Amino acid sequence: MTHGITYGYDHFSDAEIFWEHLRKVKAQEDKIWVGTFREVAAYIREQKAITYEVVKTAKGFTVLPELKLDASLFTEPLTAVIELDNNRKLTVRQGRRKLKVQILPGKALFDFDPFGGAIHVEMQKNN
Repeated sequence: MTHGITYGYDHFSDAEIFWEHLRKVKAQEDKIWVGTFREVAAYIREQKAITYEVVKTAKGFTVLPELKLDASLFTEPLTAVIELDNNRKLTVRQGRRKLKVQILPGKALFDFDPFGGAIHVEMQKNN
């Protein structure tokens, strides 16, 4: 965060430093999240306030999230991280929506609506 590009509190000595930083961020937009101060503050508050129950099912498990914040003010999706052995594949649904799952070494990530109800996670073995 800065309060000025070439003048003001905490400004850059050269505007090109700022523009180069923005180019680097843009080049990594699939790896990082850039949000407004309000979005980041809401995400942190939601992440700290959410509770959930996990219920085992025949094909995986269901996550029952509960968030006791005002849904009209706290509208940021949250990211779930599931530890995963490398021989597994996941299908994740919340309501009627199939959620996009990102598989990384040893874990899977997906974004979900903390007010959207049950999250059904189905695990399959890779062939």
